[in-house]
Amino acid sequence: MTAGPLIMACRGEFLCRPLSASKTNQGMSIHMCKAIPRKILQVDEGRIQVLYDGEPRWVMVHDIPGLTVGEYVTVYAEQVLERMPAEEAEDILRFCDELEAMLEEASR
Repeated sequence: MTAGPLIMACRGEFLCRPLSASKTNQGMSIHMCKAIPRKILQVDEGRIQVLYDGEPRWVMVHDIPGLTVGEYVTVYAEQVLERMPAEEAEDILRFCDELEAMLEEASR
């Protein structure tokens, strides 16, 4: 979905925004994306279950030891990229919720 200068996928994997209106790559806008944090629900050998848009989803873990239930991670293509501090993750999730509420209100 597109909303003014933001290109959003808060309920997907990334929140994206254009870097600059003047920067393009072969006629396409260049965007900077921030991975959306996912909360760990279960831990199993080589994989974890995360909360993904309100639904549990299993994703693969490689070279990130000691993940525990309740921590936040960033996920891309069903692979854990990194741990994310809880405060940062909760700020991003709160921002996404507020932004989606504003966009929904503006579309009425």
